[in-house]
Amino acid sequence: VEQLTLPPAFADIYEHHRILNEAEGARALNVEHITEPHLLSEETQGMLARAQAISWPQELAAHEAIAALAAAIGPRIASYDAVIDLCTAVPALSGLRSTGPSDFIKSWMCFGLPQVALPAMRIREGLPFGLQLTSSRYRDAGLLAAARRIARDLGCERLSPRHAGQ
Repeated sequence: VEQLTLPPAFADIYEHHRILNEAEGARALNVEHITEPHLLSEETQGMLARAQAISWPQELAAHEAIAALAAAIGPRIASYDAVIDLCTAVPALSGLRSTGPSDFIKSWMCFGLPQVALPAMRIREGLPFGLQLTSSRYRDAGLLAAARRIARDLGCERLSPRHAGQ
């Protein structure tokens, strides 16, 4: 186990992902936004409003930046079975109003890398606080094996018994 430090270029990954997520999300929800906006949450309506300010050149630049970072991250993590990170900086939220922040998840998700989330511990009200494991592209099987080992060592309760022997 060792600490992985990413180069400074990765500091803007959240903003690149936000731009793409909001621009693409606005396109995906265009019909609902036009026909039934009252059915969209306040959070989603806010995302749609922010997306209107994103220009096509900004979106293209975000795509290009993420593609360049994706090419750099592969070799950087190739020697690891898994990279362990937090899913989020806070425990799961109560209720169904929001899933909470997902910036840590997004920072890996935008590269199309395999990820597994583990409910590492229970915090207030019995809600989970999670760890995420990420691996190199096409190393899903190795990532799942690492997740099973870590889940067993941490005593995570949520791994399905039908997958435990695989």
